[in-house]
Amino acid sequence: MTPPLDRSPRRRAFLLRTWAVDRDNTNIQWHFSLQDAESGERRGYADFESMVTDLRAWLQSEQDKAANTDAVQRKINA
Repeated sequence: MTPPLDRSPRRRAFLLRTWAVDRDNTNIQWHFSLQDAESGERRGYADFESMVTDLRAWLQSEQDKAANTDAVQRKINA
């Protein structure tokens, strides 16, 4: 029997940081960063929408990887 493929848990922890930048005392702009708690990788974003777009893309990528791993495991077990 073939051992199961190594799979990462389907969960991830991120540290969210946010700070305000006020360049002229009239227009506050919020900035964000996400840091992967496991790897330490950190990404910065100039606005909330950019952060959410990147996070959604990452989640989709993780979902696709899991689906591919599951398909390979089914072929091995067939």
